[in-house]
Amino acid sequence: MKRLVITHKDRLPCFGSELVFSMCGAQNIEIVIIYKSEQLSFEGELAKDVPDIITVFSARLYGSRSKKNRKPSTR
Repeated sequence: MKRLVITHKDRLPCFGSELVFSMCGAQNIEIVIIYKSEQLSFEGELAKDVPDIITVFSARLYGSRSKKNRKPSTR
C-alpha cells in the first residue's frame, strides 16, 4: 500500500490517529485527507460535542423508559 485516503481526520480513532500517522510514516505510506477540518479551540470543540452527548444520553433515557412502559407480549 502506498497511499491511505480518508475523508475526514475524525474518521480515525480519537486517541489513535497520531499512532496511525506515525506507523504510516514509518512504512512510507502517504496519508491524504480529503476534507481538512478547521482547527477549533477547546471551547469550539466542546460546543460541538455537547449536543452529541445530550443526544446520546436522551436516547438512552427515552429508550429505557419506553422499555419499562411496553406491555408484555402474550404468547
